[in-house]
Amino acid sequence: MNLRKRGIRLAIVAALSILAVATQGRAEQPLTAQYEKLRANEKQAELWARISEVPYPESGLPTKDPGLPEILKLFLATYLWPALLHTSDELPEGRTKFTGLFASGGVGFLRISYARYNTPGNFVPGTVLKILIDGRPSINIHGMPGLDGQGDDKNVFDRSSSNILQPPKNPILKVLMAAFNIGVKTLASNPADRPEDTLHIPLLEAAQEKSDGTVVPEENVDEPYEMVLQPTREAQVAYAKNLDKDMRAALAEIPAGITLYDVYVRKTLEDPLECIGSLETQGPFVASSYGDEKLFFQHMRHRHVSSHVSVSMAAAQ
Repeated sequence: MNLRKRGIRLAIVAALSILAVATQGRAEQPLTAQYEKLRANEKQAELWARISEVPYPESGLPTKDPGLPEILKLFLATYLWPALLHTSDELPEGRTKFTGLFASGGVGFLRISYARYNTPGNFVPGTVLKILIDGRPSINIHGMPGLDGQGDDKNVFDRSSSNILQPPKNPILKVLMAAFNIGVKTLASNPADRPEDTLHIPLLEAAQEKSDGTVVPEENVDEPYEMVLQPTREAQVAYAKNLDKDMRAALAEIPAGITLYDVYVRKTLEDPLECIGSLETQGPFVASSYGDEKLFFQHMRHRHVSSHVSVSMAAAQ
């Protein structure tokens, strides 16, 4: 994909799905220690080769949700730690005033997946953007339309996705969020080294370095509080042609050259959203076991904290 607007360019290859089966061939070999030293486009090529090596056939897409043992792990405070502390891409200058990747763009991957598969009558999608950095670990920006899902609306491009979520109404999700928040508080004693809670994913780290690995001087770092992926009409129409299919199969039908999202950011929730670019498909969506079992999207956790304003608005100073 390409992000082009106001001088910003972001090339992204789309992929991925949920759950998995055994991997084969190249995907079986772990990334070497030399991987992080590669240029971003070289990392993209290496990961894409692994993702696309053994795609699922449409008739063989995984449909099993996590079982009770996996769900119970979510209540362990330490279970959340790897999602924020593990640094790897495998599991264990435009007009914008913002800095780092919000100014430079980059290359990487877009993942669109089910937050949960077996929820009859309620479609719950999520998105994550992996931007690769020359010689340094990737930056990953997570988002969702909402935790409670879209009901019977099965078009993944009907609603925007944000890193800032509303509290869920579902009582089970409320319990899970409470457990997650306990885990967040155990990450670090310094509030600046952990998200304020699981409903607010900070964006500070994405503003601290550019895609070429250049670190932004601390005094110049300027990050947005919210980033919104707004689906385009073009994406909605393209996806609607295959609403009768599994989401992963429908995504695979989207051709290259389609603009999927316009990207908006803002400094605080009171500010208007500013468009800084758009995401355009560069290759196909691929559902594969490597994408499910190996490809890792670390959550950002660092944020600005001020003693003069409420925590919810303190990420932008």
